[in-house]
Amino acid sequence: MAQFSGKSVLITGASGGLGQQLAVDFAREGAKVALNYLNSWKMAEETASRIEAEGGEAITCRANISSASEVAAMVDRVVAEHGGVDVLINNAGLSLDAPFLELSEDAWDSVVAVNLKGPFLVSQAVGHHMVAAKCGRIVNISATSALQARVGNANYAASKAGLNMLTQCSAWQLNLVRMLTSTLLLWGSWTAIWFVGCFQLMKLHKLKPTFH
Repeated sequence: MAQFSGKSVLITGASGGLGQQLAVDFAREGAKVALNYLNSWKMAEETASRIEAEGGEAITCRANISSASEVAAMVDRVVAEHGGVDVLINNAGLSLDAPFLELSEDAWDSVVAVNLKGPFLVSQAVGHHMVAAKCGRIVNISATSALQARVGNANYAASKAGLNMLTQCSAWQLNLVRMLTSTLLLWGSWTAIWFVGCFQLMKLHKLKPTFH
């Protein structure tokens, strides 16, 4: 039996890269997948079509995750069409590197909006539904830059460090209702961990696919 049969999974930034592969992996394990994207409509639709061609179930959801109103509309749609959200993967990320003294305010704001504000808004919107259901799983995709900075990525490193603390702070409250919130630190290129698949990712974080 598929490990996530009938479960609803929402993945941000799912039109390409790691998010795309996670969507495919979850669908192969029986999940109903919602693929969030912002600009890559064609890639998102192609991924959804691929999942459906393999017998899975998928919808695409365009939303700017740094906009509370767009996030609310996206989550409401996923809940209406898939019956709730059992797993949220905050995968969307943005990197705009520049030397510290040349880093623009726009580059700072853009990266923080996607990497930190976005996960906050989506987790909060989904969290209300998970609390009502008294279960759920949230995985935040972070990076080793949150722990070890490098030249030229002050905005990215700060946003990922903030994401780690957001994970811990939300976990203190959400774990009280049989929910689990975890962070996955990635290093180098995401292609190096494609083969892991998200159901393996969940095992690494002891996120058992059984729900109560």
